[in-house]
Amino acid sequence: MRRYVALPVNHGFYLRSITIDDVSQRWVDWLNDRNTNRYQRHGLSTITQSQQVLYVRSMIDSKSALLLGIFTVKQNLHVGNISLHSICPISRSAYLGILIGESRCRGIGLGSACWKTMTQYAIHSLEILTVFAEIARANQASRRCAFNAGFKCKTRNIGFAYDFFSSVPVDLYCFNLS
Repeated sequence: MRRYVALPVNHGFYLRSITIDDVSQRWVDWLNDRNTNRYQRHGLSTITQSQQVLYVRSMIDSKSALLLGIFTVKQNLHVGNISLHSICPISRSAYLGILIGESRCRGIGLGSACWKTMTQYAIHSLEILTVFAEIARANQASRRCAFNAGFKCKTRNIGFAYDFFSSVPVDLYCFNLS
């Protein structure tokens, strides 16, 4: 989805399109941190910086995905990512995913604010009617973000998220404009 996007989130943060230059060792470290990724699908494998460059390039070239970084206003520091994927113009739907990589940026309402901003962008700029999110039931932070953004739990037990020691059920959440 080759379009440049920059969106204000609140006074301290904004979202913008990710570039190859944004790929850093710090970002790769988030992706390889078990605590940060315990509910992410990629959490079981080790990611390298070169793999992350390939991933970012694929997202930039994708016609059905949009990856935005979460940045601080003052320092322009990359603290996380939010994405829309499986964007379907026929059903006018998409899936949302988020990762707050910097631990000091968790628990301050940033996830909810980004979630709302991205959902509104999907609806108003991409003409999406339904935004879905698959959330591990144990992921209380993402569940709060979903509810704060107006999402409702649509279907329970659509699968499992696996971490190094166990599996947890995944539920489907939905924001539907129609």
